[in-house]
Amino acid sequence: MKSHRGLSIRARLLLAFLGVLLPYLALIAIGVGGFRALSQRLHSIEQEVTQDIEGVTDLQLAVLQLLMPANNYLITGDSEEREEFERRLAQTRGALARMESFSLQDPKARQLLEVFGAQVSQIETLSREILAVPDPRADHSAQATAHAKMKALDRLGDEAALVLSQLREIEHREIRKEVERGSGLVRRAAAAALAALVLSLGGGVVLAFLFSRWIGYPLQTIARASHAMAQGDLSQRVDTSSGGELGETVRAFNTMAERLEASHAALRRTNEESEARRRAAEALAAVGRDLVQSLDLA
Repeated sequence: MKSHRGLSIRARLLLAFLGVLLPYLALIAIGVGGFRALSQRLHSIEQEVTQDIEGVTDLQLAVLQLLMPANNYLITGDSEEREEFERRLAQTRGALARMESFSLQDPKARQLLEVFGAQVSQIETLSREILAVPDPRADHSAQATAHAKMKALDRLGDEAALVLSQLREIEHREIRKEVERGSGLVRRAAAAALAALVLSLGGGVVLAFLFSRWIGYPLQTIARASHAMAQGDLSQRVDTSSGGELGETVRAFNTMAERLEASHAALRRTNEESEARRRAAEALAAVGRDLVQSLDLA
């Protein structure tokens, strides 16, 4: 018999098993990638929220500390408050620069930061004027002027605190939006995971059905042909396109069917010949009997 190369039953079963697993492996890969992307997005939202909260808090603390050197100088007259003011002014401007570097989505928030920056400049101007007084405790006229400027400085501080309070409210709204956006991402990710699971289950069922047909179809064909042969139809043949063990089985079945059909045809011819000889013998016997009867009459 001619040898044909092809997949064995074991190889087909292994491929079928791996093929059915493919949708689930794809689901795992998609799930890992989606979870990583979702985690990165949520981490980004968390960073934005933290930056916004810390930025506004730093500004509030910085502006309160910025007012203290001028007030302390009026009370103590200590010239070291000038250096303290410069240090705190640098801290305030640094906090403002960091806040301005954030990607603020609300135009109102950017506008409030501009207003706050102008207020910091005014606080700087008044503070320098107060700190420039030689000795506010000795010069009563200068002391009165400095105290008036200190009151104006306090009002600026209150106004700056109000601006920062409004900015905090805006940031809280942005935070709520980001939280809702994160929740929406989680909901969409859950829906996508459920859809992928359903698709993977459906794909697994379809692949299992296809692989079962791929493995079982030749055997089913042999079974149907065998049943038809048992009913007397010896012309049954099975497609020999399969390879491997199944192909060998199919070809062996076809060879057996051909031989069985040939044997049946030979037996039928033998029976027909025997029947013909029997009929000829009966005919000769009948002729012999007729002759015997004729001789007896004579």
